[in-house]
Parts: sequence; C-alpha cells; structure tokens
Amino acid sequence: MNLSKAIIHELIKEPARDDKPAVTPKIDDAKSLLDCTDKATISLIESIQSLYGTKGNASSQGVFSSEEEYRFPKQFAHFLTTNKNKENFVQLTMNAMRNLVFWSDKKPFATGGYMVFASYEQNGEDFFIAAMVKKKDGIRLVNLKPETIQEVDLSKLHQAVRLNIGKYKEAIKAEKEGKPVKSAFLSFISPKSSQAASGYFINAFGCTDALPAQTSTNNAIKSVKDFFDADERLKPLKNEANDKVVEFLEEVLKTEEKLCTIDSINGLVTSLLPAELVEELQDDYVAFANDEPYNVPDSFYIHSGEVNKAKKVRLRGLGGAWTFTFEKRLFGDSSSDDVQFNKAAKSLTLHNLSVNMIEELDRVIKDRETDE
Repeated sequence: MNLSKAIIHELIKEPARDDKPAVTPKIDDAKSLLDCTDKATISLIESIQSLYGTKGNASSQGVFSSEEEYRFPKQFAHFLTTNKNKENFVQLTMNAMRNLVFWSDKKPFATGGYMVFASYEQNGEDFFIAAMVKKKDGIRLVNLKPETIQEVDLSKLHQAVRLNIGKYKEAIKAEKEGKPVKSAFLSFISPKSSQAASGYFINAFGCTDALPAQTSTNNAIKSVKDFFDADERLKPLKNEANDKVVEFLEEVLKTEEKLCTIDSINGLVTSLLPAELVEELQDDYVAFANDEPYNVPDSFYIHSGEVNKAKKVRLRGLGGAWTFTFEKRLFGDSSSDDVQFNKAAKSLTLHNLSVNMIEELDRVIKDRETDE
C-alpha cells in the first residue's frame, strides 16, 4: 500500500440516556495531515484496510445516492476537480465531518468516535477511505504496576466507507454518456437501515446499495460452491454445500423479513467443514465471498426466483436404470442451455461437458466394448 494522505478528526457525540437528553455533537478537528512516512500511521491505515471483508466487518457494495439531501457525493466530485493537495484534502474531510454532525444529531442514541480519513494506492488502484474507530481501555505496566490507558480498538470497524476512485470515474463517465453504471464503486460498513442508531453514517456519505437482491442471492449461492471447489481438501463436498445453502435460503424465505446475513451463511459453511479443518478455515468464507467477484454484502434480501432456479431436479429412468440430477437454471429448450429438452423427440441433450466428464464417458464406452 502506498499511502499519500491521512488525517484523524473526532466526532464527539454522547448518546441520550434515561436521565439526560443527547448532547449536540461537535468536532475536534486536526489542523494538519499525519506524516504518511511514519510507521505508526502506515500501520493504522493498513490495519483498517485489512479489516475489510473479515468476519464482523463485511461490507455492502454501493454507489452514491442521487438524492439532493446528501451532500458528500457533490463534495467528493468537486475534490477530484481540484489539484487534490493537502488543503483540499483537509477541506474534504471537514465537509464529511460536518455531514456526520448534521446526520448524527438526528439520532439521539448515536455515538461518535475517531474518524480516520486516508487516500492511498494499492495494487495499481487509487482509494479513499473514511472509517470510524472507537476508544477502548487498555493496561500497561509501569514499574511492574498496572495502569489504565486509552487505546484505539482496531479489532472492528464500526462504520466505514471506501471508494475505488478509478471505478468512480468510470461511473461518472458512463452517466454523462447516458450509459448504465456497470459496477459499484464504493463499499460501506454500516447498518443498512437509516433508522438504526448508527445509520447516520451512510446518510453522511450518501451511500446507497448497488447490488439488487437477485444478484446478491445468486452470488451467495455461487460463492459457497466455489469456496469448496477452490480447496482440494473441500472439493468433494462442493455439491453437498451447494444443496445445503439452497435449502438454507429456502428457510430464510419463509421468515417475515427474508433477510440473510453473510455471517449466517458462514455458520452453515463452517458446519460442513471436516473437523480437522474447522480451526483453520472457519471464518475464511466471509473474506472469500465479500470480495470480488461475488461481493456478497453483510446482509441482503433473498430473491425467491434465484433460489428456485438453484434448486435441483431429480429424474429417474424406468425401473431405476438411471438417475439424473441438475439445477433448474441449467435447463431449457435451447441449444445454448446445458440441459436441452426436446419434447417432440422425447429427449434430453447435455451440452458443455467438462474434460473430466468426456474422459469418464470415453472410459465407459471402452469398458463396454471390452465386455462385448
């Protein structure tokens, strides 16, 4: 990671309590940028960046809202038109802080924290990140006696937003040309409901979901099968895992909210792992699924059509001489479908056979010729 700019402000916000109302939030602002060559600064930003996509820190993919009440999208667009020097970066972060004050003031039970802002380059791509971290008590020994100290909790991101600047510019260009925006350019960690106490964060940065329920559901199902398929030790379990996640999502569909979380799918995945691999792999699915190309969000609504397509059809031949199982989404009456049905000819045709399947069928033919 190549860190170019970083700064920390504090949002001071005490929540309402039974005996007193909430206090108007305020800002304790830094006057200058952090030293981006300082090891502690680099370590802080790297720690925040590394938390993205881990268990408890799964993000949702999104874009900026077009609603006029959200100020940050225009503020960020303006920043990119400047020379992006230190003064302009500080101004952008202060605009964000004022947005946080405005929206958090509407939430009596919301709390504040340290806001870490950074601009950096990683793997050839430029990013802007804003993350809230909280204080926590720690212990140090002085002359062999314990003393309480204040530390920053880097075990969890309470709220955060990260923008891929390259993808953002592509989205702006597409909009100007009247073309659809093909992918999300930001990810955020925050309750999706703006009614939640900390929901003010997504309003302050103007975030909105980009992935529809249909895409998230399909990606969740595919990510489970691919997770097992990607590890030779788990590959024999991939079909069972696929069936189990479809069954699980069917159960979620029966609930009133029809809302699924990536952590609940992770729990299912963990339950399918061999006992000797649980400790090593128990939380790896979250990072796998929350990343490209799946982008399974922290929580999402189940799309019944995608679950139905993923369900399997089981056919049995006369007298049980053969059985055939396939996913509904692979079935159709066109030559482009993997399983093509021809009603008039009373036939099923399989397309796109893998190399392994072809080799196996070749062996069956040769064995049959030998038997004859």
